[in-house]
Amino acid sequence: LSFKLFLFYLLNLLLSKVCHLISSSDSYVSCVVMESCILPCSFQGGTDVVIHWIQVTAGNLPVHSFYHNQDQLGHQDQHRTSLFKDQISRGNASLQLTGVEVQDQGRYKCHTSVIRGNKDSFINLKLDVDLQQVDNRITCSSEGIYPEPELTWSTSPPSSLNLQHKTTKQKTEQLLYNIRSYLILSDSDLGYSCTVSTRRNRKRATLWRLCEYYLSVEFGIVLAVVIAAVVLVLVLCCIKKKGKIIFCLHFLVHFLFVVCIDDVVLWTHNISGQQGRAPKSSDEHEEHEELEEHEEHEEHEEPEE
Repeated sequence: LSFKLFLFYLLNLLLSKVCHLISSSDSYVSCVVMESCILPCSFQGGTDVVIHWIQVTAGNLPVHSFYHNQDQLGHQDQHRTSLFKDQISRGNASLQLTGVEVQDQGRYKCHTSVIRGNKDSFINLKLDVDLQQVDNRITCSSEGIYPEPELTWSTSPPSSLNLQHKTTKQKTEQLLYNIRSYLILSDSDLGYSCTVSTRRNRKRATLWRLCEYYLSVEFGIVLAVVIAAVVLVLVLCCIKKKGKIIFCLHFLVHFLFVVCIDDVVLWTHNISGQQGRAPKSSDEHEEHEELEEHEEHEEHEEPEE
């Protein structure tokens, strides 16, 4: 009887190895940066369960280990990974990864071991939506999604513009979905967003056309109104101070050509990605001090009779 049990155990072990070799193809999961993500892994339940999660692309880095009926947190970040312990006995070895980071993407190995044998599964983690622009066309794509996703386009700010796009979906052998869409750009100064959504989550990528937006006609009108209002206030102040017309005109010219024009140029540079405004030069400080001294001198002068 014991010999028959031994043969049965040996045959079962060989069959599990063969099945493992047949079904060892990689699966793919798409995650969102700074959110939680589940890497799926299943095995045939049993006793003395051992689970090892390893990030292969990071040099076989240990990610999470479980044996002796408890987590072994000596070699990984215990605050970012966890297993579904109440489901391990039913063959669920899926890993939950919280606060997904860019360096988390790559290939993972899920190694499970029970009395009856071992199993290795491989999962590839990809991040977010890929958005690229070539000439007047934007391409948006995402892979390894489940359940079936939907893809929508929108603009920032919102507009009634008719967005011309074409979207295709593909179902993989692992029953996951790849989705791809391209959009023809219009001549309007808008930001374009691509959103891929499922019943469980949503991912978005946005292409901003900052330079064109901020230097548009609307921005020019707002800037002109602000400058006109400031000039009007300065003129009214000059009218009230009758004895200081020359000084007020001097200050007004200084404001228009040194402050306003300088700021407009700097705003343009900031939109192009340069650094913020630098401190005023020593010459500007000296000129400001001379103006103050000139004002104090005029206040103390007595009018000639």
